[in-house]
Amino acid sequence: MKSILKSIFLALPKSVQRYIMVHWVNPRRSIQKYQDHYGYRPNLQHPELFSEKVLQRVHTTCQTSDHYTLLADKYRVREFITATIGAEYLIPLINDFDSVDGFIEDYATNPEQYRHSVVKINHGSGRNYFIHDEILSAEQIKALRQKLHGWFLREDSSGHESHYLRMKPHIVVERNMSIYTPELVDYKFHMFKQADGSFQYVLHFLQNRSVKLTRTFFINNLTDSYTPPEQYVLDYYPFTAHQFDPDVLPHVEKMITLSQHLMNDLNYARIDWYLVDGAIYFGEITLTPAGGVYLTYLGESLNRRMGQMWVNNPH
Repeated sequence: MKSILKSIFLALPKSVQRYIMVHWVNPRRSIQKYQDHYGYRPNLQHPELFSEKVLQRVHTTCQTSDHYTLLADKYRVREFITATIGAEYLIPLINDFDSVDGFIEDYATNPEQYRHSVVKINHGSGRNYFIHDEILSAEQIKALRQKLHGWFLREDSSGHESHYLRMKPHIVVERNMSIYTPELVDYKFHMFKQADGSFQYVLHFLQNRSVKLTRTFFINNLTDSYTPPEQYVLDYYPFTAHQFDPDVLPHVEKMITLSQHLMNDLNYARIDWYLVDGAIYFGEITLTPAGGVYLTYLGESLNRRMGQMWVNNPH
């Protein structure tokens, strides 16, 4: 029976296939994934947990909002950043391409310009290829071409997060900023706009990626870090206390201000930043972290608290 249904599905026009996947198959899969991961079904009618509100957004606004698609697009969002806070916060762009062959041909012509670069796809997460201080061999280029073709074809790379499905695949090549600093640290701000226009935030601070990743949370302050009370979280995820150096703190405060400017009419987004040699660089805007499904690292307490901070969801 399954093979018959699959044959019928594949015979449908692509537009119909996508409609079925976005509005019927993927939502049901995401609910099942949530239940498998957390051990209970999400309450999407009256969500209280942060993870539930993320998943509710996935099932509602993400399915129709072109603005969400623009913000999550790692290439097109550069225009938004330039218009909103200025191009000086963008990681330097080496080149961009709308086809794999276009990039491969350009690399073959001028490989030197791609030293210390990051090749990424605009519509997915974690799909990065690092070119170090090297000229790629013929075998490496062949493998990279194959990898990029795979990324291009996987339009459903973010699973049930349908705002990614509407992106036209694009290759972005940026400068690898880690060459300018001993350690590239992630400053991930979960921004929550309140009913009165004020903001609350949770800073997810990640460091020591090259050795042993550690994480620190700060809730509405930059001095007292938060430690999850759940032992299972501490056993699985490395947490550490952290104090920002006095010369770093003003830059982190500036990141909060910049994040507020980028929120516009959103009431939740995660906005990522880097600090390199005293300069702030924008990372990305994430509207549905982990699709709402893989957020157990927060622990139940922080998951609930962040849910309380997010008002007027799902927008």
